[in-house]
Amino acid sequence: LAHLYELHAPAIFRYAYRRLGDPEQAEDIRAEVFLRMIEGIERYEERGSSIEAWLYRIAHDRIIDQRRRVQPLPLEEWGHVCEGPEENIDQHALQEEVQQSLQSLTERQRTVIAMRFWQDLSIREIAQQLKQSEGAVKLLQHRGMKQLARTLREPQE
Repeated sequence: LAHLYELHAPAIFRYAYRRLGDPEQAEDIRAEVFLRMIEGIERYEERGSSIEAWLYRIAHDRIIDQRRRVQPLPLEEWGHVCEGPEENIDQHALQEEVQQSLQSLTERQRTVIAMRFWQDLSIREIAQQLKQSEGAVKLLQHRGMKQLARTLREPQE
């Protein structure tokens, strides 16, 4: 186990750090990965992938859990980021229009849409996170998307 730690710990830390951008959180993820490895090593079965792949899978799952515990991103950080001199002004204007339209939604609708489309979570994962039924989450998403479509179709002043 010590050999596995020495061999893979630096790479797991880098993986978590690149995704979270916080060295303390990356260290916590690394510690959780190896704790889970120790807890589950007896049940580990090689099914065509390496132990390294298993460790990365654990890290990936812990990172997703960490992101779910963190407050949602501010609206201005949700959209596509245009970089460089080739920035498309129309794209930027559309982003601002969508961000303004998101303000017309209820907080629950915005949360569901952010989790679904920006955090890439499934309906089931969102329902578990919000402690609601999948039907309720689908309804919030549907109503939010209808409201967004309606708001985006309205002429801007």
